Amino acid sequence: MTGGTLSLGTAAAPLAQNGLTIKAGASLVLNASGNGDTVFGGNAGDTIMASGDGAHIEVGSGANVVTADGASDIIVVGLLTSGTISKATVIHAGGAGNTIAFATQATALAVGSTIEGTSIVFAGGASEVDGGSPSVGIGANDTIQFGNITGGSETVVLTGTVTGATSAGKVALTTLSNVGANDILVFNNTSTETTSGLTFAVSEVNITAAANLAAAYNLAASAMSTLPGQTAVLDWFRWGSDSYIVEAVNASPSAASHAGLGTGDVVVHVSGLSDLSTLSGIAFNTATHSLVF
Repeated sequence: MTGGTLSLGTAAAPLAQNGLTIKAGASLVLNASGNGDTVFGGNAGDTIMASGDGAHIEVGSGANVVTADGASDIIVVGLLTSGTISKATVIHAGGAGNTIAFATQATALAVGSTIEGTSIVFAGGASEVDGGSPSVGIGANDTIQFGNITGGSETVVLTGTVTGATSAGKVALTTLSNVGANDILVFNNTSTETTSGLTFAVSEVNITAAANLAAAYNLAASAMSTLPGQTAVLDWFRWGSDSYIVEAVNASPSAASHAGLGTGDVVVHVSGLSDLSTLSGIAFNTATHSLVF
């Protein structure tokens, strides 16, 4: 440990053992490549690089940067602290099937204190979750839990995070929970992105004719039967107690028909919120290619 920082491994020589458990009482700088590692950072701000699959990473209230390139990782922000967090965390997670959560309650798991159950509020900083950089989307079938925000923002990048299948196949999607004001989705999958209605709130698709979710995907993706070249269109629909956002994408330079969900489209499952129009600030920003909740 040097200057209050615990450094383990390097980019050239990462810790390669599988199943490591690391608990840092100070700021942590870690390079690891094994599978199944468990990492508890410190509250001063961590820089963690974990390239193996199945990592479990928890960081606290500092200005953290987590790069997790493997699949099926669990990354939690805020479990090592309590009360208010005012600094931003950046998470680069390009693998598939990850679970990434901005905590709503503290636990005493790593620090052995009495903070368990304390509510956590994110009051500042522009946190981001992407697939390696602000221009690369997260991996397929990731689950994101947003935090409780009173200031700052939490952004998830979905550039290139596409279905990989039509509605007849195994559709990859992103699942969101605890969605609220100042949560942001960046799409940026074509040069022009817009909504099927005048605003995103009124771009709800009537899917009463859909016998199943696959049929609902098709109805939402074909709200505009023909898409101009380099154009994507967003809309949404209700499904039980949840809602789904669909972006129909035509990445080709020429206009093309869009009769249903395509392999280059994007699907976002919003868990626990059926009517997106109830979010008073929800809007799609065509300049930044961002949906702001």
